[in-house]
Amino acid sequence: MVPNSPVLHFFHLLGLCIALGGPLFFNFILYPSLKFLPEKKERHLLLAQLIRYYHPFFLGGLCLIFLSGAFRLTDLKEGLGGSYFDQVGGLLMFKFGMTLLIFNTACMQAIGTGLKYGRMVMGVIPGDEATIDRYAKKIWRVSLINLLLIAGTVVGIFFISRR
Repeated sequence: MVPNSPVLHFFHLLGLCIALGGPLFFNFILYPSLKFLPEKKERHLLLAQLIRYYHPFFLGGLCLIFLSGAFRLTDLKEGLGGSYFDQVGGLLMFKFGMTLLIFNTACMQAIGTGLKYGRMVMGVIPGDEATIDRYAKKIWRVSLINLLLIAGTVVGIFFISRR
């Protein structure tokens, strides 16, 4: 890969748009709009069907950010040589720590809570209405936490890189 490749920057920004735009849409447009459906069962069925597509799309955006960033770090390491960690070490530690938090919460949202919610709504596993409601709210809360973590990472990177 060519250092400072426009294609690499494009994929990195595309992943960021997906990772930030997805939770913004989910938390502030999609989830509140479900309240306009008259029956709870309809709301839960629609939400379960939508998160089947939303969660892989969101996780794909996170993977795009991670992989394009890893390619860029490889280019930087080749260019900076022995002074690599001295110049970008603090930024890397912050980014890797936030990446770990973001991926853990995203996997909990998509793989743990999201799959169980979908199975309860479809009747594959037992779950009463209160439990299903609790899982829907939990997905919303974790999505909000992910949104705040991703936005905090972007803001933190700007502050750390300005030093």
